[in-house]
Amino acid sequence: MASTQSGLETDLHQVKKLDSNRKMALVLLIGGLFVASILVGRMLSSKTPVSQETPVETDVTTQAQLPSTSLELTPATLSLKVGETQKVSVSLSSLTVTAIDVALLFDPANISVSVIQNGVVFDTVIQSKTNAGQILYSAAVNPTNKDSLRTGEVVSFMVTAKKASTSTISFDPLKTKTALNGENTLGKTNETTITVTK
Repeated sequence: MASTQSGLETDLHQVKKLDSNRKMALVLLIGGLFVASILVGRMLSSKTPVSQETPVETDVTTQAQLPSTSLELTPATLSLKVGETQKVSVSLSSLTVTAIDVALLFDPANISVSVIQNGVVFDTVIQSKTNAGQILYSAAVNPTNKDSLRTGEVVSFMVTAKKASTSTISFDPLKTKTALNGENTLGKTNETTITVTK
């Protein structure tokens, strides 16, 4: 360490002996090297990130091939005269499930809904009601017979035409769920279009 200190003192002593033009050139050279090293450092750091997460790619083809539950309103189209009533059903197909929440939306100014009946798929009805343009229905298989999973009619109801119009009954995608092993398996759904004439 003593030799390093004496070498530094020697260098500083030699710099003091330089004329002012050479001192200025030396200061500019050192300043230029300092600025160049900062620029090179910034350029290298922008090309090579310090920490980069590897993006996770989702295989869309695998997801599309996973089995899912289909819910279908039947009939898909319905023509009624004001005052007429007809049955509409919700059927489950493809992947069977242990529980279901169905929320259907309709325009109560155009049609009314009544007589909600459980179908053949579920043993235990948890909820079955209409509420301001909604049909809410929840059901499950009997816990003592949870391996007896079925497809078919889940629920049915009667639709009565109130006034001349065209409207739909459709699944609420935020509230309609089909469950198997705690996972929502809902895939394809449809809607019923109702045309009412006088």
